[in-house]
Amino acid sequence: MSIQNFAKDLLEIYSSALLSIVILFSFFLEDTKYVGLRINVLWSIFFLFLSIIFSIPGLLEGFQWVEKWIGKDTFTSLLVIFFVVSLCFFLTSLTFLTYAFYKVYKINTLNIKLKESKKSAFVPDRVETGIEELDKALKNPVNSHAPGFMFNSTFLLRATPNSHPWIFWEKLCENLLKRDSSTYMLYICLNRPANVIIDEFSWNELPEMIENKRAYFIDGSKNVILNHWKDEGFVFNPFDINSLIRKIQKILFEEIKTSENKRVIIVVDSLSYIYKFSGNENALRFVFYLISLSSYYRVLNLLYYRKGFLSQEEEAALENAVDSIIDFEGHNNGKDKLKLTKIRLSKILNEEIEI
Repeated sequence: MSIQNFAKDLLEIYSSALLSIVILFSFFLEDTKYVGLRINVLWSIFFLFLSIIFSIPGLLEGFQWVEKWIGKDTFTSLLVIFFVVSLCFFLTSLTFLTYAFYKVYKINTLNIKLKESKKSAFVPDRVETGIEELDKALKNPVNSHAPGFMFNSTFLLRATPNSHPWIFWEKLCENLLKRDSSTYMLYICLNRPANVIIDEFSWNELPEMIENKRAYFIDGSKNVILNHWKDEGFVFNPFDINSLIRKIQKILFEEIKTSENKRVIIVVDSLSYIYKFSGNENALRFVFYLISLSSYYRVLNLLYYRKGFLSQEEEAALENAVDSIIDFEGHNNGKDKLKLTKIRLSKILNEEIEI
């Protein structure tokens, strides 16, 4: 086989590969959850172009003026070098493409591994909320010193449009984090920037807790829309539940180290937004993942949800999934009426209180 024929075969292979990758890149453009992978495909295309460029000199074999100009032996040696470089660029292109396929696999494959807790069995972790009227409503009739609010559970904070449930979870998080240095907060808000949320908190200790890594914020706006906050090369995508769960796992088990018997309050603001962009089935998967966390670890889930967002059947599935439900309704005197609709493993003496 002559060098020219070999160069033609290489060009055909490279051209076919380039066409395939360009078609693949158009697929990445159509789906927003692959926003972080497009650069890998572009690198693959770039190195493939270099492969084509370095294989083109092989087509010049037989041009006597070239051989006379630099010498036949020198020309042959240069062609060999060009072919080797061309193949190296081609292999680099395939490496970037393989890595992109691996990232696609990671995004679309959910592999949840719950690390073993130091506790061998589930033991309800009951605490006082620090909200006087709520603690009074949850008071244990048998043992007045035993609080009724259970930490290992998932609460659905269901609100009407004119209510303000964030006052409740801000007070609750503030009281529990101030009281116990081994209590942490993970705040998940996908539709607003983290700095806006932090400014809305009314407790002055929050910046210090963020600096001491006791308060964490998962900010969907920064991670996807601007796409510039990268944690060790990983940017989660709120439009993909698997990616969001992996981000939560990274914070819980690698930074907070929840498996070391630490308390964590997970605030989801809001579950309605996750339903809107991820669909009902994925949102329920997300809820069941959080419930599984509270079954193994000292995790308290507070899921903010706007009432009436789903159909009756879909809302019933969500109500049955969570451990407890607190309804918030606006009140004429400016205060919110809080209704304990469903509380797991707690004796309720009063059905309604005001905060």
